[in-house]
Amino acid sequence: MHVDADEVYPSPRPGTTLAEILAEVERQGYNAVNFVQCTFIPTIEAPEHDHPQFLETMRWYYPFMPTFPHLIRAWKRQPVPVELAWSGGHLVSFPGQHLYTQTFPMRHYHFLSVPHAIRKYALKHYDLAEVQKGWHDWRPTLRPHMIKLPSQAEMNTYVSDDQLDVSNPRTGHCFFDVACGRNRTATATAVADISVRGDDQFAGLAIAQSLRADLSIAIAHLCTNS
Repeated sequence: MHVDADEVYPSPRPGTTLAEILAEVERQGYNAVNFVQCTFIPTIEAPEHDHPQFLETMRWYYPFMPTFPHLIRAWKRQPVPVELAWSGGHLVSFPGQHLYTQTFPMRHYHFLSVPHAIRKYALKHYDLAEVQKGWHDWRPTLRPHMIKLPSQAEMNTYVSDDQLDVSNPRTGHCFFDVACGRNRTATATAVADISVRGDDQFAGLAIAQSLRADLSIAIAHLCTNS
């Protein structure tokens, strides 16, 4: 499996470990499993969870799957090297892949507070070559003023791993989509269509970042006056 530090992969079935379920998947003739992301983030009502007990206090989430499959993170060991870097670690690829018919839930703790999000994403330096490959998605163009926490009323409440609700997954993240509750098309969807071209690639990237900030402000203005 490929697991990032801010992710948790629980068993979707009470009384059974994920390892046991994956062994069952293998016995059925499959060799890869897709996951749907349950995105846990702070809310307007509870914005601060930057402490060791965040798993206990940050209990609001929304399912997220912009494409299918989105996270093929578990696979049977292969006799040849598998390819994972091409997708930024999201989708493993190898000859003879047979994807399991059921998608399992996973928990992703994107950030623990707005200051944490700024440190983790907005102030981070991203390699231009990786950005041009499509890696990091919305992260390189996120700016502090764009981060908007949703209300708990717009989120699902975590009860237990076997009760994670992954129905109606979002296709865009709502923590920088000002119209989170009313419009599920995130700002990043529009920005993803901006191609960085020209001889001065750094200048092109700066233009894309500026366009995204302007788009965020425009959406905020529309929501305020709607």
